[in-house]
Amino acid sequence: MNTTVTDEQIQALASTAKPYSLALLQWTPERTMDGADAIELEHQRIS
Repeated sequence: MNTTVTDEQIQALASTAKPYSLALLQWTPERTMDGADAIELEHQRIS
């Protein structure tokens, strides 16, 4: 499948785009340290 996207299509999409942020959380060996559960819960709460 070969679909061509034009400059006009990209500009139309960009004009309606909204800014956003992404945080990628990943478990590490330090997840088992004291207080890690509280930190994880805080990240979930503010997401």
